[in-house]
This record gives sequence, C-alpha cells and structure tokens, in this order.
Amino acid sequence: MNPRDRVSYSAVISGCVQNGKSLLALDFFHNMQFSGIDPDEATMLALLLACSHLAALKYGICAHAYFVVRGFVVDTSICNVLIDMYAKCGKIKTAREVFDRIDKRDIVTWNSMIAGYGIHGMKPDDITFRSLLIAYSHLGLVDEGKYWFNAMIQKFYIAPRVDHYICMVNLLDRAGL
Repeated sequence: MNPRDRVSYSAVISGCVQNGKSLLALDFFHNMQFSGIDPDEATMLALLLACSHLAALKYGICAHAYFVVRGFVVDTSICNVLIDMYAKCGKIKTAREVFDRIDKRDIVTWNSMIAGYGIHGMKPDDITFRSLLIAYSHLGLVDEGKYWFNAMIQKFYIAPRVDHYICMVNLLDRAGL
C-alpha cells in the first residue's frame, strides 16, 4: 500500500497484536516512526498491548511517556493497559501507582490490578474478598459475587465472617433475590 498512513499502520499493528505477533507489531511501529507518521491513541494502545504480551518494559515505559506528553493518561482504558503491562513486566509498584491515579476505575481496572497482584504471588485475604463482594454488589453482578464468595471458602480456605455474609445479603437484595 502506498502511501501508508496512520490508519493503515494502526490497523496492521492491532492485527498483529490480536494474532499473537507482538514482535512484528513492534517492527511495524518502528517503520511507522521512521516514516514520520505520528501514532494516535489507538496505535499506542495496540503498542502497549504488544509490550504487555512480550513483557517489553523499555518500550512500555516509552509508550507511557508518550501518553503523558500527549495527555492520554486520563483515559481509563489506557491506564488499564498500563497497569497490565507494568504488572506483567514485574513492576507491580508502578502498576499500583497508575491504578492510584485513575479517577474513574472500571471493572477492567480492578481486574487488572487484582491479576497483577496474583501474578506476583500475593494471596488475597478476607479484606480483599470483602472489597470484591462490595464491588460486585454495587455493580449488580450476582453470579460473579457468588463465584468469588465460594472461591474464598473452597479455593483460598478463608472462613467467611459476618461482613462477608452481609455483603452477600446486600448483593442478593440489590438484585431482588
């Protein structure tokens, strides 16, 4: 294709990442830079995903800096990918710093941070599960709340306390159950 533009590069980079070709995505990104084409938010998100898949911290830090300069770090979806990338690259403290700066956390934000802690062998405790159950209650996610309540007991061997039962009653009540 000639001439190549931001949209075509972004599409190819995203396609490479989605098909498990993250190294190839980085090559295309370098070609894009050498062509003098500035990446947009979608391209940078795909690049961050590639960095996350490869645990390529150096490229991830550069992408993060680009987001800061361009003012994209207020976007929750970008921060979610940053959390995931830093956690997979072994920088859980940096992932937590990104998490702490997010104004509008969504379910992906929380899941990314929880998964990051899980990757690093940090075991949840009874307070973790209480917080999780409260979140599922407020979101109306009954099946997920039930799953984690049971997992707390059966997989993590944490005995439920009164707080956990109150959370479950609240969860079911909010759902009309």
